[in-house]
Amino acid sequence: GYVHMIGRSHGGLKQSYFTHYVGDLRAVNNGLLDTFFLKSLDTIDVDTDLEGRNCSLARRVSPGGKPEIDFGCGGGHNPSYREGYDRVIRCLGWVFEDRLFEDAVKPTLNRDLGLLGGKYPALTESYESVNVKNLYFAGTLSHAHDYKRSAGGFVHGFRYTARALYRLLRLSHQGVRWESQRELGSTAARSVALALQRRFQSSSGLYQMFGELCDAVLVRDASATYMEEVPLG
Repeated sequence: GYVHMIGRSHGGLKQSYFTHYVGDLRAVNNGLLDTFFLKSLDTIDVDTDLEGRNCSLARRVSPGGKPEIDFGCGGGHNPSYREGYDRVIRCLGWVFEDRLFEDAVKPTLNRDLGLLGGKYPALTESYESVNVKNLYFAGTLSHAHDYKRSAGGFVHGFRYTARALYRLLRLSHQGVRWESQRELGSTAARSVALALQRRFQSSSGLYQMFGELCDAVLVRDASATYMEEVPLG
């Protein structure tokens, strides 16, 4: 038997140890690369750009009765696709289901604004829809902010953005001060630097959600307030 794999982006499979993005191919799942490079009949198509050409894959039955791949963007170039297959697996991800929203409250998507991560709702820095006031998104859908950059599309990342959203709502709607906030004993640069250093060495939220969450220090006259895991805006 053999496997033919087609990546959805030009260049074939994006490997996480090159891109540093956990949504790309992880080493624990890339055993196919061994059999590909060792010439064991398995192949990886690096020419067909399913994402860039807005292609789709469908399963059809050949005249001989075997299922085979059908390209919605005009056909593949690899001669192997002329043969039938016993199994065809289509796993190109998910799309945002917006049919539950009436037109008046249907959220704008990133693709409507020409932004990366087109399938995600377009959000403000507080995880609110850009066009529907008081419509907030948490969990995987908040990955609109850090798509292809950080871990917000996965539970080890969005658990921190969900907590940040909770803190934002408490602050903006109930006037409750930012949770995980404390006063530093001094406004001196050394005191602030030591507080930052302690957080850099122990914070899992900053580690997982780099480029999305940050610690902030508010300095007023003789006081300094340290706030943890504030969304970048």
